[in-house]
Amino acid sequence: SLLVNNRNMSTQRYFKTQVLAQRQADFMSERMTNPNSEPEIIHRWLSDVCLEWMHMMNAPYNEVQEKVETSVEAPQWSEDEYYRFIVGITKYLAFRDAIILTAMRNLPEATTLDFLKYPTHRRSTMLVHEILASLINDVNAQPDSERLSRCMDILDAIKILVPEKYHAPFYGIQAYLLWASGEFSKALTANKHALNQDRNYTLSLITGKALDKKIYPAWCVHAQCAKNTET
Repeated sequence: SLLVNNRNMSTQRYFKTQVLAQRQADFMSERMTNPNSEPEIIHRWLSDVCLEWMHMMNAPYNEVQEKVETSVEAPQWSEDEYYRFIVGITKYLAFRDAIILTAMRNLPEATTLDFLKYPTHRRSTMLVHEILASLINDVNAQPDSERLSRCMDILDAIKILVPEKYHAPFYGIQAYLLWASGEFSKALTANKHALNQDRNYTLSLITGKALDKKIYPAWCVHAQCAKNTET
């Protein structure tokens, strides 16, 4: 299968808008036509790329090649896997949220796939609440900065291959994770990029409100890392 190497593709938008739009339409049409088969449809479209994402997130941090790389390369996925990843991040909120959750925690694969297929089930909503509410309420809930950075680096490597009109979720996730890590000025910049692509992008509106009202993670308030931060 076709493999994408970021070294060769970094100067061009590799994935075509026309093809992406058709894949998005196919995904949405299939879900609307078969609402009772939603978990099976999500599984077929997104489970394997979600697992591939998790494998990248959980790869050992101390690999020698990563120490000498100046930037993370785009994943060595097939063209079809890339298209399905982009469809997921742009058209299925639970896929976007799974990226955020797996950046915040090293979740079991079964838990993540269950969340992906059944995002409105009580166990899924409790998982989201437990992870995200702890950021606001628990002074000990400081995310793994290396893990968050890895997530943002991988998203950057993918984003450069994707037409700009699809960048809102990439920047939106990055802005939220930057907020979670206490990098508020960088979060503000990323959030503005997201809203420039989609002024109604909900995640970025929420992150923007948190930044505007100086609502910070509990660990950060406790460490006074927000003291001299201009937002």
